[in-house]
Amino acid sequence: MRSSFFFLLLSFGILLASLSSLTAQDLPSPSSIRETLSQWVKTKQLIGAEAANWAEEKETLERINALRSRELEALQEEIATNKEKAAEFRQQEKTIEQASKELRQWSTQSSSQLKVAETSVARIIPSLPAPLQEELETVIEDFREIEQDPTARTSVERLRSTLAIITACESFDSKISRFQEVLPINGEPTRVTTVYLGLSQAYYLDPTGNYSGQATRSSEGFTWQENNQISKQVSQLVAILERKSEPDFISLPIKP
Repeated sequence: MRSSFFFLLLSFGILLASLSSLTAQDLPSPSSIRETLSQWVKTKQLIGAEAANWAEEKETLERINALRSRELEALQEEIATNKEKAAEFRQQEKTIEQASKELRQWSTQSSSQLKVAETSVARIIPSLPAPLQEELETVIEDFREIEQDPTARTSVERLRSTLAIITACESFDSKISRFQEVLPINGEPTRVTTVYLGLSQAYYLDPTGNYSGQATRSSEGFTWQENNQISKQVSQLVAILERKSEPDFISLPIKP
């Protein structure tokens, strides 16, 4: 505001100085002076209007620049965040790749170990007691199918079948079991009571209590042999298992 007033006084002074240097003949007429002042005033008004417009436009541009600056900052922050996410994603990819590699190695090792377990189970199945084989009939049939075509089943199915047989064998081997089986006595099929001490020893007793024997386990199963000298001991063992007699120590022959 002060600069505009100063500019006005300076311009008016210059005008007076110019008029004072003129002779009477050179002095402009009052009408021309009024015209000149009028044009000068219009020019000054135009300059003021332009200045006001420029100030307004400058303020608008400053607001636009401020807005763009904020947008740029937000964009830079988003770029930085995306870079961090990209780095995390690459790290996750490395972790997943490493986990997949370890899983493939584990799968290869597990497949090899499973094959060894299946081979061992296939070898012991024929040596299992007949009652246990009957109990595992469905599982053994499934196992035999896997033996013929391992690719027809998943590793999980193969493992489940193998573990079912192993678990049943461990359970049978940890207890004394009593069954009713048909064995040849004096050349005749006779229903007898059999007692298994785990998977290692077995004994039988006919209904009369006169005939008894024990079995020897081999790779082909249990082979029964008559031994009537142990009828009393086996009869006592059966009575204890049937809870017809009090528990007691019994001496029975053990075969290797």
